[in-house]
Parts: sequence; structure tokens; C-alpha cells
Amino acid sequence: MEFVSHCIWLQLATFFIFVTHLKQIGAYGTPNYCAKDLCSSGKKHIGCNAHRGFASTCIEPKIIPMSTKRKNLILMMHNRLRNLVASGNFSKFEPASNMSLMIWDNELAYLAELNVKQCQMEHDACRSTAQFKYAGQNLAFSWTSGSLKKHNENIRHNIMKWFMEHKDAKMDHIRKFGRTKKPYVFSILTVILK
Repeated sequence: MEFVSHCIWLQLATFFIFVTHLKQIGAYGTPNYCAKDLCSSGKKHIGCNAHRGFASTCIEPKIIPMSTKRKNLILMMHNRLRNLVASGNFSKFEPASNMSLMIWDNELAYLAELNVKQCQMEHDACRSTAQFKYAGQNLAFSWTSGSLKKHNENIRHNIMKWFMEHKDAKMDHIRKFGRTKKPYVFSILTVILK
């Protein structure tokens, strides 16, 4: 099966959250985020009966536009880091046998935006779609005000911060990811690489 990852970068006043979704490709369908088979164990989907606006706790929220250039920056960084590991040129890990190119998905970006509009630095319980059944999620935040250039610098910084989890990871942990209940501290790295 092929894996695809999707990202969105949003600003809430001076509060930034970067959300990455990794999902396994499956069948397409009409979005019904309240469908019982979409989430496991009765978890609530971020899109089920979702309030489309910002939570009342948000202070002067603002969305940073996801231009093609910004989307490409996010994808380029993820794909370069993935290629570094997949090619075997990263001595800590074995070469990957099936690491696909990441692409942007607007539906996942929409679900990420719903998470951000809650103004809480928390993972949502479920973010699956009919097309992408399984999802991982990376969150990060930075405090800033200023130009769009500064936003791009924050994107780069947060992606690299996620990737730096490789210092704590071992190849055996990567092989076992998703097959064990034991939580490893580098689950963010596996969302980038899986």
C-alpha cells in the first residue's frame, strides 16, 4: 500500500500550529465524518458536526494562506528528509523498500484547519477520511509576529525539529512502529518517514 502525507500551516494570532497528516490510500467517498466505521473504538472525528469557525477561546485568530509556494516548501522538506533515509545515505537506518513521494491533499488540510481552529495544542482523536483511512499527526507551535518570510522560517524549523527525533530512534523501533502498544518518544519521526 502507498502512503501519503499532508500538511497545513495556520496562524492563530501569534500562535502557530503545524499539523501533518499521514494516511493510507483507500477508496474515495463522500465526506461523512460522523460515519461510525470511519473512526475506531467510538472515537469522535474532528469533522463530525464540526463548528467551522474559531473557538471562543481563540484570541484574534488568523489563518496563514497556504500558497502553492508554501505547500511546496512543506512537501519538499518532507520528501528530501524521507529520501535521505530511504536511499540508505543516513547511516542510522536501513534503506527503505517502499517510501512514496508525499503529495498535498485539500481534504486533509481542511481537517487540520478544524483542529487548529480549536486553539488547543492537542491531537484530535480521529482524522480519517474515506480516501485515507489511517492518520498520524504532528503538531508544533512557534510564537511570532511579522512577515510571511518569518512564517516559512518557522515551518522549516518545526519540520527539522520533528526530524531530529532520529537521535533517539533505532531501526528496531522503526520496524515495530504500529505493531506494539509501547509508546516511543519518536512517534513524530515515524509520521514523517512511514
